[in-house]
Amino acid sequence: MKHIVVEDLGFKIIRKLSEIETHNLGIYIADKLTSKFTYLQYDVIVERLTNCSIYVAKIPERYSSANYIYQNFSIYISENTNIEVPDIYFLHEIMHYLQDSRHRNGDLHKMGLCEFRTLKVSGLALNEAAIQYVVSRINDEKTEEMNCFGIKLNTYNKTYYPILSNLLLQINHIFDESYLIKSLFRNDPSFKNAFCELCHNDFAYKALKENLDIMLGCRDVVIDNSIKLKNNTLNNKEIDTIKKISQKSVDRIQKSFFYIQNLLIKHYFQAMLRNIGYRMDAEEFPLRVKEYEKYIGALPTHPEYCKYLKYSEYYLKIWNKRYSK
Repeated sequence: MKHIVVEDLGFKIIRKLSEIETHNLGIYIADKLTSKFTYLQYDVIVERLTNCSIYVAKIPERYSSANYIYQNFSIYISENTNIEVPDIYFLHEIMHYLQDSRHRNGDLHKMGLCEFRTLKVSGLALNEAAIQYVVSRINDEKTEEMNCFGIKLNTYNKTYYPILSNLLLQINHIFDESYLIKSLFRNDPSFKNAFCELCHNDFAYKALKENLDIMLGCRDVVIDNSIKLKNNTLNNKEIDTIKKISQKSVDRIQKSFFYIQNLLIKHYFQAMLRNIGYRMDAEEFPLRVKEYEKYIGALPTHPEYCKYLKYSEYYLKIWNKRYSK
């Protein structure tokens, strides 16, 4: 296949990895993935990566050291990329390749949780955060505390979508992670179905994806503006305008973050109350409410953050009334 797309980006192809190299890479990735997610198919992973077109290239500095280009169904890596022990950037793009799902005519249909429609891409941020969750899991990365857009939170990666990653931690605390992983790699509706069942409607899942996508878009605005502010030729008016735009984006990120967090908390606590005597003992409820605290993002001055405290108090009161002796 011609490299029209990457040549337009300024990539210069050096060589294509041999089938032996891609096969060995497939074995490495299959070992990593199936050791953490035993329900994934080892042989399928090895076969797909053995047949993957991976090119070593000179890549302009403005791009990542590894890039999956879906138009070419190929991965492009920089000269310094270790192909025997892939770094997080290479791993991230390998996961995108593995989740690529096409129509019979070859057009891209889905990439895991991200759907490509005629007029709109949906679920991009959810998919990116989920892929990074997988990469962090297979690398045995631990969660760390940080401040991200003013919100104090725990995340499994401080550099790669940290605020989205926190929400994925909350989601995977509520649901069995197998729902998410199967939906990522098998074009399986398990995660969507589980989420809709928790919230009792399809709108909540749509709202989850839309708000995550908004957060990702606003994050990109903040990053772009921080680069613009390094321009020494800007006057004070231009600087103020850029800063105001960035602050609006940060405000929108915070609004969407707490919307999603409150959505998760409300429906999770409700579901636990419904499951008492069926899937859990009554004594577990207050313990699980308390346990959830370590996952939430905190910004005490934000009005939507306070809803977590209200939800906790409200549902614990219901529990006390029904089950406390």
